[in-house]
Amino acid sequence: MPFRKGQIFKTLRPIPVTSMTEWAAPCTLGDKRVLPANEEFKIDIDPPETATAVVAAPLNYKQLHKAFVSWKDRWHPLYRGYYLCISMKSVESDCTLIKDSET
Repeated sequence: MPFRKGQIFKTLRPIPVTSMTEWAAPCTLGDKRVLPANEEFKIDIDPPETATAVVAAPLNYKQLHKAFVSWKDRWHPLYRGYYLCISMKSVESDCTLIKDSET
């Protein structure tokens, strides 16, 4: 399946993800987490041809914030947000496409 920016998927079961934190500094960190079943996420960028994962944002961003980012990071003055890195294999086997991209 070709993945494209703007596609929205729903998890059919819990899936492993990497929660990546963004900073107002030359640093990006990540932690292994689990995105629960029935959560929706939107692909943020068109992945390059050689990619093995997609960059996405959960549609339930605010409600999942505490589960994906530590208190220490969320309250750090240089913290700017988070996004998810999700294996394409997990998306193909454990998610369903609910909305295709606009393009």
